[in-house]
Amino acid sequence: MSAVKIEPIGASNIEDVVALLVERNNTLPAYTRWKYDHPQDIHFRGVVARMDGKAIGCFGSIPRDLKLSSGKIISCNWFADWYVTPRVRGEGIGLALLQSLSAEGTPVFGHPGPPQAQALCRANGYREIGFQSCRRLILHRWNYEHKRTHYIGKALFQVLLGIYRSGYERYKATSQTLPQDDQPSVCFTTPETYRQWILDQPAISYVSRSSGVWRREDVTITYMDDVFEMGEVRRRVLHLNGNRSNDLPVWSSFVKDAKQEGCNYVEIFTTDHQLDFALMKLGAWRIPEKSVLVKGLPDTIKEFVLQGWDRENWTNLGEHATILEMNSKPLEIISPPIINQP
Repeated sequence: MSAVKIEPIGASNIEDVVALLVERNNTLPAYTRWKYDHPQDIHFRGVVARMDGKAIGCFGSIPRDLKLSSGKIISCNWFADWYVTPRVRGEGIGLALLQSLSAEGTPVFGHPGPPQAQALCRANGYREIGFQSCRRLILHRWNYEHKRTHYIGKALFQVLLGIYRSGYERYKATSQTLPQDDQPSVCFTTPETYRQWILDQPAISYVSRSSGVWRREDVTITYMDDVFEMGEVRRRVLHLNGNRSNDLPVWSSFVKDAKQEGCNYVEIFTTDHQLDFALMKLGAWRIPEKSVLVKGLPDTIKEFVLQGWDRENWTNLGEHATILEMNSKPLEIISPPIINQP
């Protein structure tokens, strides 16, 4: 095998990254450029592997700021879009990309999906962040199930199964003791510029997207609504703050308003035990997910405050493969979504 050269992502090779990710799963070129093409930004954006002058792999990096329990703020990265073209797989190129990206000297977070990627990260010094949970609360059961099958009998069965699943979550909430967090928490800072960057994310043309802010008392919840081709509305919670942000009555009100506004379901990603417990009491299903991993932080740091917009890829609708389950129209590139903040 010819020698492999690893180089940082930049203006000279951003179109190579675009081409690699189109090859991977038809990722929108606008989405890739939104993520990595920042010529005036000095932050590290990841690496490209090249063989005989041709780009054969890439591994992206998203810069973030991390606030430690001491109040100190340090730079860190989320990795993303780890890809090696099929013709050169099995030659250690994926490992070389991982090691090169991880050698930047700052803490690195990642959420690799394939088991092999998880195993490779763990073998190279990455560890789980600890507790994390993704939950889905169904608001209109029949609409939710009927949009996933053409068979009425199957939809009815799934509705009954969903009622049972929600009931079981409520039962678990009555029979379990809420774990007490006894470790200082580490969180990402959330400047307005980062928030705007997330909300400007390009998406597949046949998914309309908007954002809003819900407020009650001292609680503020920022969310994103995605409306799919068949009219299904998904509300994803991006960020929340306030002293009562874990209270069951607050979330009951939020869910009631979402249902009245026509949302089919609500999704929340959190590392907060108390919030997860409140969602369990509401009957929200736990969605299995691969672990978020981290490298470069002391093992004594066990509690992380991560929310929806903190986790890389949580809001992604820039990949054809992601949407094929619901839609079959050809891809188009659209302008950034309209932001609606009441």
